[in-house]
Amino acid sequence: MVFYGNMNETMMNTHADVKIIIVDDDPDISEFVQRTVEAAGFSAVRTADGRECLDILDETNAVCIISDIVMPEMDGVELFNQLSQRADKIPLILMSGYEGKYLVNTAMLASARGLTVLGALEKGFSASDLIDVLSKLDR
Repeated sequence: MVFYGNMNETMMNTHADVKIIIVDDDPDISEFVQRTVEAAGFSAVRTADGRECLDILDETNAVCIISDIVMPEMDGVELFNQLSQRADKIPLILMSGYEGKYLVNTAMLASARGLTVLGALEKGFSASDLIDVLSKLDR
C-alpha cells in the first residue's frame, strides 16, 4: 500500500485510530484535504486509489471516506460499488474537478446504491466548505 503524509511506524501498521480516509490521486489536493480534516479534529490517512482505500478501511474504525471520482486503477464509481456491498455503510464526501452535473449524478448513483453522501464538493472548494460538510459527522 502507498500512503502519503507523516505517519509513524505504529500508525502505518494498524491504522486503528484513523477516522477519515482521503482518496485522491492528486497529492496536492489530498494534502489540502488532510490538513483541513485534521484542523477539524479528525485523524486522517491519504491514499491514491479505491483499492488501497478498501484495504485501509478493513484495518480502521474510519467514520468517513472523502473520495475523488476520477482516478487510475479503481475509480470512485467502482469504489462506491464495492462499498455498497459491505455491511458497514460508511458515509462519503465526494469531490471532483469535473463540472457540477457530473458530481451531482455520481452522488445520486452512490445514494441509489444505499450509501450516505454527506456532500459533493467541486474541486477548488475552500477549507470552510469541507469543514461545513464534516460537521455532519458524528464524532
